[in-house]
Amino acid sequence: ELFFREQRMSRADLWRIMQQLDGTVVHQGQKITYLGSAAAEVEAVYLDGCSMASAYVNQTKTRPIFRSGSARYTLLIQISKEMLEYWIGGDLMYERMINGYLTELFRRWELLKVRHQVSVVLFGRSVDPQPEHALSNGGPERSVQDFFHVVVSDLPSVRSSELLRKLKQAFNDINLPRQVALAAKGNMLEAIHIAAMDFANDSIDPHLSSTGTSVIAITAGAGVFETSHEMLRSTTQLLMGNSIGVDIVSLSPQPLHPVPLFSY
Repeated sequence: ELFFREQRMSRADLWRIMQQLDGTVVHQGQKITYLGSAAAEVEAVYLDGCSMASAYVNQTKTRPIFRSGSARYTLLIQISKEMLEYWIGGDLMYERMINGYLTELFRRWELLKVRHQVSVVLFGRSVDPQPEHALSNGGPERSVQDFFHVVVSDLPSVRSSELLRKLKQAFNDINLPRQVALAAKGNMLEAIHIAAMDFANDSIDPHLSSTGTSVIAITAGAGVFETSHEMLRSTTQLLMGNSIGVDIVSLSPQPLHPVPLFSY
């Protein structure tokens, strides 16, 4: 398991590092040099699932694990009806997210001594409670509009207190829509697609101080989302084609069926 941070490492660089280690003995804490400078550190060595102090590297049998301590993260926070309501303990759901999940996430990143670049985006689907055409056509349909609000962009994770403070201010902003749809009827997949588009052309104008990209989508729902088949297909192709990982974090208890679940 190799750990590196604050540098840009391509797939070719990682392959050349393994070529360099082939036929050698590595140990925990060993500094790996590449192109005349320290590129990575051996974080751990495993043999048959057991941690070892050292081991012999054979390129055909050794499975490398590269962990980046300076990746680009996009935190997508869904503004839904559930997110703005109270939880069992009396706190609002978004307060539980800020004071619970996000605080613990940044605390663990600090313990691991990582330096991620974090962007936070609030998104949701606002609902017009009394559309103008409701009386004319007599239908129950409501006009909806998707919104996206960037709270911070590429902020170092070590400045987590500043990030949480701006996030609290964003939730208390009077311009934040309050008439929003349920999490299941929101624009979760559209937000993931837009966030992935920012990473799709990362090889053209790359960030030279970071390696790896990931998206964390936080919702107050149970992990069930309504979408269209075309949006699901195009987003899946975009994520798999650019090796972008997505983690969907649900603040609600897990239902009795597998989630996340996209229905169309």
